[in-house]
Amino acid sequence: MDFWTNLALAFSFTSHRQKKEQQKRAEEIKSHWNEIANSVFYLGLLLNELCFSQWHAIDEEKSDALKELAPMFPMAEILSLQGCVGPTQEEYLRDYINIRQPRYNLKQFLTAAIERESIYPEWNALCGLNETHCGQIWHTLIEIICRLRDPGKFQQVCDHLGSILYHFWLLEHSDIDPARIRLQNIASNLNTYAASDQQQPYLHAVMFLQRVLSEKYGGELTDYYPKLSSDEPYLMDGTEGFLFSAQRKDDFDFTGSYAVRKTEEPHNCDLVWELPPKGGAPIVLFSE
Repeated sequence: MDFWTNLALAFSFTSHRQKKEQQKRAEEIKSHWNEIANSVFYLGLLLNELCFSQWHAIDEEKSDALKELAPMFPMAEILSLQGCVGPTQEEYLRDYINIRQPRYNLKQFLTAAIERESIYPEWNALCGLNETHCGQIWHTLIEIICRLRDPGKFQQVCDHLGSILYHFWLLEHSDIDPARIRLQNIASNLNTYAASDQQQPYLHAVMFLQRVLSEKYGGELTDYYPKLSSDEPYLMDGTEGFLFSAQRKDDFDFTGSYAVRKTEEPHNCDLVWELPPKGGAPIVLFSE
């Protein structure tokens, strides 16, 4: 076998190996792309279910923001981690935005996630999440989960977010460790704010009113949908309270107006009033 024959064989072998590597990489990209799409789909189904369950009580604007922006959050986190966008990631995002048509276009989203400019202040207010800031959509999610008393749904949301984050990272990288660290931080922050929100006066009042109504009128705690009637404090025997309207699941005749004392310290006493529809003295449903 002469020199030229050996050279031709070597070139053929190298070309064949390169083609196999390119094919393998193309299959990996396709797999990650599909995993992102599946996770986005199932996250969307779950968020639709959660938001629909509380349509009586949660403002539509807040529910819509949660459903629209939560799937984009892990992708933004990866872009922020990288400080750039890879070609395969950009191709995926272009298709995603073209199909779903969110409020931000591709340039706005990339600039906010990578440069923290353009629409970044709005994005951060809605979706930001770190040790010192929790965006509106996460407070909305936590409130829905607390109203439903179903922490398992919270874990499911986190699992879908994690899957999107991992596979979006793997579109451009093979080392998973940086993405794993970022996801650990996200999960830690979400759990911290979930615990903190439950201690805040507003969410405490919502959950406490559900309990009082269930004990008074029967049914499950989650059958009741308290909704804040006013942003202004409601005076209750010289202390501030929250004013709620409330509906009951599958009972269109059940409507009521209730005041719940704002408890800012653990030692504060709870107080719940039912307010007669035609005025008059409030009816004490709970007092301690």
